[in-house]
Amino acid sequence: VMYSGYFGAAHDFNILLDTMKLVQDSELSGKQEGRPVHFILAGGGPQLPYVRDTAEKMGLTNITFMKPQPTRRLADLLIAGEVHI
Repeated sequence: VMYSGYFGAAHDFNILLDTMKLVQDSELSGKQEGRPVHFILAGGGPQLPYVRDTAEKMGLTNITFMKPQPTRRLADLLIAGEVHI
C-alpha cells in the first residue's frame, strides 16, 4: 500500500496509522499467506515527524518511510504499490 505526497495538516494521518495497526494485528496482515501487507509512505512535510514518531510508539513494523523522490523517479515509485491512498 503506497502513499506518495505531502505530509501536511490537510490530511488526517491518525486514520492511516490506526488502519496500519489494525492490519498488522489482524488476519489482514497476510502473514498466513506469505504476502504481508506493507505500507510505504513517501514524501515530506510538517506532519512527517509526527507520523514517524507515532508509528514508532504504536510499534508498527509494516511501514517503510521514503524521502521525497525526484520527479524522474515518480513513475517507478507509483507502479511499486498495488494500492494507493
